[in-house]
Amino acid sequence: MTKVESIAQLGMQRANFDYALPQQWVNQVHAETGVYPVPHFIWLYDKAAPLSGRPYPLDTRGLMILGALEIQAKTRLN
Repeated sequence: MTKVESIAQLGMQRANFDYALPQQWVNQVHAETGVYPVPHFIWLYDKAAPLSGRPYPLDTRGLMILGALEIQAKTRLN
């Protein structure tokens, strides 16, 4: 499924988002997880992050990547 199809399926056509992801974030995700995240995310500008935006998963693989990043962040804090 393409990003356009995923966005339509999620009903997010009117949301403020960008198909492009910050390169630094892509590099960090790839370094930490070994996964290339671009096909699984858009960059969403919403109430949670109106100016800087945030990664928004488009599929279950994206959710899994976010979960892996959370676990690694918690591990670094301990």
